Amino acid sequence: MAQSFRRKPNRLPIEAYRGPRVYSLTLASGGRRRRFIYAGLVSACVAELEVEARKHNVRVYAYCFMPGHLHLLVHGGVRTFLPDFVHDFKQVTGNAFKDSAGGALWQRSYYDHIVRSDEGVLQVARYIAANPVRAGLVDNACLYPYTGSLDWDRAALVEA
Repeated sequence: MAQSFRRKPNRLPIEAYRGPRVYSLTLASGGRRRRFIYAGLVSACVAELEVEARKHNVRVYAYCFMPGHLHLLVHGGVRTFLPDFVHDFKQVTGNAFKDSAGGALWQRSYYDHIVRSDEGVLQVARYIAANPVRAGLVDNACLYPYTGSLDWDRAALVEA
């Protein structure tokens, strides 16, 4: 009898997503298509990120829209439930994209990592901001237009 493959759960226990924690998230575009190469789409997503961050009491320390995915570094507040924040952000931006361009903006689910206190939040933010350099999109992170923060000055993330 053939054994069936059992996938490792990619979610932490539900209580790990409540309250004041810092999370590094990666949200992939549908089919890993190069959706985030258009300034208008990225701008609309950043605007919605601001709305959902306020609504869910989330601080967005860093975002980096790579061509086929989005990196986020967020800090939940006392009343924050991270899956609700991610769901609402993906739903609103995904519906707007579907209405205007057709197709799926996002893949199902996302990757998450709780940032440990020894990792250093600013160091993680700078690592995220350096993704375009590591991917060969730019020579210097300060040249990449789709990286930023809703809480910090952009200069804190990228060095000239």
